[in-house]
Amino acid sequence: MILFFELWKKHSPSFIIYANSYSRNVEKVLKYYEKKGVVQIVNWPILERSDDRADPNLSVYRLSHSLAHNDCVMRMESEYGTLLDIDEYVHIPDNTTLIEFAKSEFTIDRKVGSLLFWHSGLKVRERTMIMDDSLDGISGAVLVNATGPGKTLFKPDNVMFLSTHWVLSHSRYGLKRKKIPREEALLLHNRVRFRGDQLKDAIEEELTDLDLVDIQRNSKATAREIFGKELPQHNKNVSLVMDKCDARLFFIFDFFFISKFIYSWRSLGCKVPLLHCKKELEESDQWVFLPSSKDSHYTLM
Repeated sequence: MILFFELWKKHSPSFIIYANSYSRNVEKVLKYYEKKGVVQIVNWPILERSDDRADPNLSVYRLSHSLAHNDCVMRMESEYGTLLDIDEYVHIPDNTTLIEFAKSEFTIDRKVGSLLFWHSGLKVRERTMIMDDSLDGISGAVLVNATGPGKTLFKPDNVMFLSTHWVLSHSRYGLKRKKIPREEALLLHNRVRFRGDQLKDAIEEELTDLDLVDIQRNSKATAREIFGKELPQHNKNVSLVMDKCDARLFFIFDFFFISKFIYSWRSLGCKVPLLHCKKELEESDQWVFLPSSKDSHYTLM
């Protein structure tokens, strides 16, 4: 997570982060950047329920994230916005910032309502998963030809409905999505499975115009400032719990289009740890489950 924030420093963004649960160490990182004035945390907890009513959270995964995405668009006070996961970064392979790049694209063609960036893997050596003393996996990061869906950048006023990967509907007729050529900009995805030797046969490319040594140095300094001399180690028990959630999810998706298994998907719960693994997470780590935000705009009827 520290790597995510340090990568993005080049573009000087502010972040709106939706959180339903996290570990105590992740909480420390988020609070650190919140105090720096670059992060706004929005609590996104499970829905309340009466004891004698069906649990609405059993189906929340298919809808809750879209509600959060579009709530975020309405909260944005900036000229431009983008929707990203915590392991993603938009890389412009020169000294141009993302804001400068966006202004140019929207000025050239007034019919552009949003931009779409091609996906590329960011492979970081395995040691970076563990916050050791060197964090040297960052400086050796490379591009890999890992396929995946892209992500979007948009003007909030141009958005009627935002889906996970692109603007599904623009606010004005005639606005369009523009695909950005990969040589001009890339979505870098630092997925866990891209690390180590798991993509050993993939084609690797050097990252240009990105000072990885400096990013490594800043990430290390920030980690020390947050945690002190003893950096936290990777909790393998949490990974095992998350893997169990993923195993359930893959079983669900294998049969997603067969109607008789739809009930199984709902009965197993949602993808996020709020229902699937809440008990196991509480037993394996100091896990935080967030309450409703004080500024919540929603009432459950």
